Amino acid sequence: MKEILQQQRAEGFPALYGSDIMIHLPIREAVLNDIVRVTAMRKGSIGPIKGLSIQLQSNNRLSIPLEISQFPLPRQGRIEAVLAPFIDFQKDPRLLLMLTPSGWLGMLIKLALPFVASDKKSIELSGNNLFFDLKAILVKAGATEYLPYIHSIGVRTEAGLLTLELHLHIQEKLT
Repeated sequence: MKEILQQQRAEGFPALYGSDIMIHLPIREAVLNDIVRVTAMRKGSIGPIKGLSIQLQSNNRLSIPLEISQFPLPRQGRIEAVLAPFIDFQKDPRLLLMLTPSGWLGMLIKLALPFVASDKKSIELSGNNLFFDLKAILVKAGATEYLPYIHSIGVRTEAGLLTLELHLHIQEKLT
């Protein structure tokens, strides 16, 4: 079976040409925060920020409480944000996070984001909009071969849960 799957993969999945595949992927808040923590530790990209976590709320809202170490004034802040509900991956593969910084520290953190982001090619701040280029992130992760198959991604949150609705379309192999 493994050999058949490897051969299909090497040939661009010809047995699946014309297929539309819908994937419902629920991600619990604890798992999402584990991913954030491991990624931040690996990249060393959070600098003086302590306790980085994401709190998922309903209606695509999330809250990011932050604590800054090595800061002489009040050190706690929060960024409230809303996730865009849909990504048309082939037209614009960016995940949009609309930020609403809370308090002066939240505003300071928003202003500092462009300077502390470790990967300027995959993260862009424009006004209150933070864009994550998922295509660039997947390329960096070594998943380039799967990019042509990703059609769209639906994004939905409720308290403690992020749900991704992936729509894959397998067309004839691109050469």
